[in-house]
This record gives sequence, C-alpha cells and structure tokens, in this order.
Amino acid sequence: MLGYSEVKIGFLPAIVSFLLLRRISEFKARQLLISAEILNAERALQIAEVLQKNVRPARD
Repeated sequence: MLGYSEVKIGFLPAIVSFLLLRRISEFKARQLLISAEILNAERALQIAEVLQKNVRPARD
C-alpha cells in the first residue's frame, strides 16, 4: 500500500511533495497529497503507466 497518510493527522509531506512535483502534474500531486488516498499496487501501477506515457521530466 502506498499513500501519504500523514495528512490524516495534520502533517504536510513537504519533502516528498517537492520530489513528487518534479515527476507528475501539480493537479495530480495535490490530489494525492491532500486526499491521503491509500493506493493498492494495482492502482499505483495504473497511475505509473499513465505517467510514463504522458509526463516529461521537469526542467531544472
């Protein structure tokens, strides 16, 4: 299971969010970080497949 469960107790995953924003869109990052959705392996794989097809690396 994958997710940002610290959001449920009021913590902002700040370090992870910086890295996440370099890999996926701001919209999707916010959705994952704010919702505290716990992803099973199948759902994480679906997201990864979409990202591999549609996301280019961020510019430094």
